[in-house]
Amino acid sequence: MEDELLDFKIEQEAEKRIENGHSKYSEEDIFGKDGLKNVKLDENDGWE
Repeated sequence: MEDELLDFKIEQEAEKRIENGHSKYSEEDIFGKDGLKNVKLDENDGWE
């Protein structure tokens, strides 16, 4: 149960980072190979 909650929180944070354009993780790292296919992240994206 705790693991599921932690995974959910991590996924929420990842989605927020993508929406704000600050993700330093690739789409595959966050969502797996079948994740959000329409989200494109720059390889050089980092924290601002």
